Amino acid sequence: MLLVTTALSGLMAGLIQTAPTPPPQQPPQQPATPAPAAVPAADAFELDTVVTTGVRPRGSVNSDIPPDVTLSAEQIAAYGASNIAELLTYLEPLTRSSRGRADGMPVFLVNGRRISGFREIQGLPPEAIERMDILPEEVALEYGYAADQRVVNFVLKANFRSLTGEVAGRMPTQGGRTTTEIEGNALNISGPIRWSVDAEYERSSPLYESERDIQRDAGTTQFDDVDAFRTLLGQSERSTLRGTYKRDLNNTTQATVSASLEDRSSLSFNGLPGVILTVPVGSLFSTSLSPTPVSRVLNALPLNRETDSLTGGIGVVVDGFLGDDWRWTLNGNYDRVETDTLSGRGFDTTGPFQTRLNANDPTANPYGMLSANDFVRLSSDTANSVSEVLSTELVLNGDVFDLPAGGISSTFRIGADTRSLDSTSVRSGLTTERSQSRDRLNSQASFSIPIASRRREVCPRSATCRPISTSVMRTCRTSAA
Repeated sequence: MLLVTTALSGLMAGLIQTAPTPPPQQPPQQPATPAPAAVPAADAFELDTVVTTGVRPRGSVNSDIPPDVTLSAEQIAAYGASNIAELLTYLEPLTRSSRGRADGMPVFLVNGRRISGFREIQGLPPEAIERMDILPEEVALEYGYAADQRVVNFVLKANFRSLTGEVAGRMPTQGGRTTTEIEGNALNISGPIRWSVDAEYERSSPLYESERDIQRDAGTTQFDDVDAFRTLLGQSERSTLRGTYKRDLNNTTQATVSASLEDRSSLSFNGLPGVILTVPVGSLFSTSLSPTPVSRVLNALPLNRETDSLTGGIGVVVDGFLGDDWRWTLNGNYDRVETDTLSGRGFDTTGPFQTRLNANDPTANPYGMLSANDFVRLSSDTANSVSEVLSTELVLNGDVFDLPAGGISSTFRIGADTRSLDSTSVRSGLTTERSQSRDRLNSQASFSIPIASRRREVCPRSATCRPISTSVMRTCRTSAA
């Protein structure tokens, strides 16, 4: 697959200053000699209408493309978010891409560098953010991503400590499902060293059909409220633990390790178990000249479905500089998800009660109170699945050579990943096993070619000139089942 993406970004003309008109009541004076125009510093350059020195603000991205939006610490605090994950939901209209990936997440950077994964920052408090830059999709190319994601750069404070906690509860006004959530975060930023620990716990009670006035036909059953044994939303619990540790290895290289573990469980009810009995001809309870089927609901525990999943992941990223012009990033991730499901199947209708009914036993009344002890419980259906993803990626970024308007910035990325899915299910006593895997090798190269520069006086002031960015990406896949 060959993908070529061209992106343009340009410069705008500067402000034109004019001398103020002298007040008319002043007597005529000799015209003053005009002051010579200020000579810009050698390391100054123009972005839009702002003249900025060559020294970038701390934590800026390694790009000449300016941010579309920059939020200060005060502006971020005005959103009232409790963590970065919540803050991003409020800022979703600003971070959404218009390049055909509206449902995808943006690229996240911290202090202008790639991170090991979103879990590294999602629990951090917004108070730790000094500045937040939202940049266009072209910047994603320079960090080894495709040009269909916007870039969000979080600049964290150089020294910051916090211990935060939050308790939240949600419930309807007329009963039903209630949710309780407890979460906490410990964060320490001390220059080149940063570590954080997040913990969350959430529990939701079940929501039954009877709590939403849903009526079902009870049929031939001794229960009038069968909808009280069926849930619309099951009971659920979630526990999460995340941790991150980052430090500089030397004056050009830093490393970050992040890990997470999440345990989820849910329990839902699918109604009381039912059986279909056959009343034979000539039975004391028969009212027909042919065998009559009778559908009944048993006085037993409702059918349930239990689901448990355990999700774990670890990510490592190491990045640094090669000389003055090149930056490299090496990252790896491993994620594993194991899910177990248990589904009740009810009772076998060909058990002892049907045998007594066929023998015309007067105590085997198919229309009376039926007990689960008169039937044989069927074994539950089970399912187990394990999903694993292992990936690694190397990104190089730097200037390959100079043009009159500036250096050609290039980004080279090569990555590989392997995915596997193994599952075993038992349904009605039949065991089924499946195993699938896929390996991928991908590469990408992008170039940003400047064709104009006011600082180097390459483009005339009256002309409109824009640099060009080009990306080429190749992907190879192999799969086995």
